[in-house]
Amino acid sequence: MLPRLARWLVERTANPEWRDDLLGDLEEAHRARVGRLGRLGATVVTTLEALDVARVARRLGSRAVWRDRGGEVASGATGRAAPFSLLDLKLGVRMLLRYPGLTAIAGFAMAFAIWAGATTFQFVDLVVDGKIPLDEGDRVVGIAATDFALTHEYLDWRDRIESLEDLTAHGGMERNMVIGGADAYPIGLAFLTHQGFQLARVAPLLGRYLLEEDERPGAPSVLVIGYDTWQDRFAGDPDVVGRVVRIAGEPTTIVGVMPEGFTFPLNYEGWMPVSLD
Repeated sequence: MLPRLARWLVERTANPEWRDDLLGDLEEAHRARVGRLGRLGATVVTTLEALDVARVARRLGSRAVWRDRGGEVASGATGRAAPFSLLDLKLGVRMLLRYPGLTAIAGFAMAFAIWAGATTFQFVDLVVDGKIPLDEGDRVVGIAATDFALTHEYLDWRDRIESLEDLTAHGGMERNMVIGGADAYPIGLAFLTHQGFQLARVAPLLGRYLLEEDERPGAPSVLVIGYDTWQDRFAGDPDVVGRVVRIAGEPTTIVGVMPEGFTFPLNYEGWMPVSLD
């Protein structure tokens, strides 16, 4: 039986909607204490705990009244504070200590779920947004930005920031590529400044990569293709460098082929220069 003073404190201060839950928690805890501390000791501890609960309940209730009077409650809302019981935490800890085997199993299950989730996200990131390892890759930093003038920002950073060894800018887009009289073939292109290949430090398999003069206004349209595109669309033709294809209807000369596995900075199949006009 819950001590009268403890019951009176809770009934006097607690919100009616969750008063019974508080009383049930207190009574359950009191019965457990009687067996350990005796009736007198249990009565003292339970009453002190009821005082703590009453103080919290009174504070929550005053907040609810302030919200009502202050006009901050939306139309149709009750303005009542959310139920909260300090006994929930205490009882939860007590149950974990009472059943250590179950607690250990639950802990291992949570650890396994976290590990499985992290592994899955890492695998998905590798497949969907794979990145190649770079020489001194720990010194490479990527900045993603939207709604800004790429050329202006890049030139400003390039001229003013002195602590960077190389700085490149890129934007991705899918365009149609036509080879001879064949049907159009969608290809994922990176529009990249020439420093990107210097930063990656990977030599082309055939031909060359993009140069600074390719970025100048009026320069001929050029393209560097990836290994898979070279194999799939050109059958690994060793004379592919110099061939002219059409990218979005514009004649474009292939000037290089990158080695197998090169997709920098993301999963791109070809690279074209950014026009810095």
